[in-house]
Amino acid sequence: MAEEQAAHRHLLQNSILSAQIDDAKRDRTERRIGQFLAFGIAIMAFSAGTYAIAIGAEWPGALLGGTGVTGLVMAFLNQRRNERPNAQETSASQESDNSKHA
Repeated sequence: MAEEQAAHRHLLQNSILSAQIDDAKRDRTERRIGQFLAFGIAIMAFSAGTYAIAIGAEWPGALLGGTGVTGLVMAFLNQRRNERPNAQETSASQESDNSKHA
């Protein structure tokens, strides 16, 4: 009976681990797609700003190029800031789980 329960627990833990790995892969793919799209937006904003400056509209060109790049930098910094507390919470919960099983 105990062996069956242990085998069942191991099976559940393996399925949970597989699900977590799949989630991590999907998150990585979503981030990569987001990075490519953000790069495309930055190139378009910078190109539009460069074109506006080239045809003589300096202020609108500077605003187009500057706000596009600034917006992406702010989004990147906010994402990094939001990831840090989640990583700390995850490591704390894993430590508490490990202490329960020890």
